Amino acid sequence: HVIYDIASAMNVLIMIISVLSVVIYHYHSLLNRRYEFTLLHRIGYGKPQLCRMLFAEDILMLTMGIGLFVLLYLCYIGNVYEAIRQTQTYQYLNFAFAWREILVLSVGFVLVTVISDVIYMKKTKF
Repeated sequence: HVIYDIASAMNVLIMIISVLSVVIYHYHSLLNRRYEFTLLHRIGYGKPQLCRMLFAEDILMLTMGIGLFVLLYLCYIGNVYEAIRQTQTYQYLNFAFAWREILVLSVGFVLVTVISDVIYMKKTKF
């Protein structure tokens, strides 16, 4: 049980580091686009329109990521999963694909990117 607890703690730590990495990367990406946003603001885009544009980009990135995952799953991961399940050794008796974790990661990605968008838009002065 100690090893399981250590592995669970490492998973939580990796998840926190991953979330912070996504926030920092996305926020840095927004900072690099500052001049683009200034130009859009000068031609008539307001902050709400820029927020909608950024949210649409986040949803597009998520959709492309899920699409890529589905393609990988259909082409490769599904076969590997089936081969592991058919081994029926004691290590893999309860092996199951982690759909809930994938859903949580997808929702988490949207939340993290939207939060970094909101933080950026609140700090930005045009």
